[in-house]
Amino acid sequence: MHLAVDTKSELPLAFTVTPANEADCIQALNLVQKVSKVLTSIKCEQTKYWTMDSGYDFNRIYENILFDHNGQVVIPINKRNAKQPPAEYHDFNGTPC
Repeated sequence: MHLAVDTKSELPLAFTVTPANEADCIQALNLVQKVSKVLTSIKCEQTKYWTMDSGYDFNRIYENILFDHNGQVVIPINKRNAKQPPAEYHDFNGTPC
């Protein structure tokens, strides 16, 4: 189950259910779209900050939220099969360089 939850109220805004063998990154942007539609329908301000676990650490997610939703994403770096990022990014501890 993939949930998009409001951090203040802790209530779900959107969710999807998928098989365990489906990659997390596929669902992230679907949830972002669903939340955006919900907030638009109830005339609320759009989400500016998104936090996700390391399963969602993909460039496409960062880019989509930044450019299409004018937001910022906070995701821990997924170390699996990864190389140390360039100095201008973050280290594996998530510390900005």
